[in-house]
Amino acid sequence: MSQPTYPSSRHDRPHARIYDHWLKHPSWINLSGQAHKIISMLKASFRPDQPNAFPVGERRIAEMSGCAPRTAKLAIDELIASGFLRVERAGRNRGAAVGRERVVSLTCKDTETAAGDPDLPLKLWRQTMKSTRLKSAA
Repeated sequence: MSQPTYPSSRHDRPHARIYDHWLKHPSWINLSGQAHKIISMLKASFRPDQPNAFPVGERRIAEMSGCAPRTAKLAIDELIASGFLRVERAGRNRGAAVGRERVVSLTCKDTETAAGDPDLPLKLWRQTMKSTRLKSAA
């Protein structure tokens, strides 16, 4: 008996949802190409039954995304600054290799430490736009 091409249960297949209104939002548009790739890969690797915590060491992310380690670090920093990722544990220079990597979580999903807020990138973008507006001299 042959196996079906598409199994009927696709519940836990790797996927990421990128909505149309995100693509038009300035906080999404201003991301670099590498940051787009990394956030899509992290969203695709999220599983509801597993913790929302991803180790994002430079070498690990560079191998996953096919870029230089420095580029991967800058893209992760950009995603954290934009509000797409939240730092759960800062990286270290000493100790076992497993404990040295920085651990982040997706802000659009819940974690044990903080409730997820899907509108956090939009809120952070609004705050930065308010702070960068020029005030009138009057």
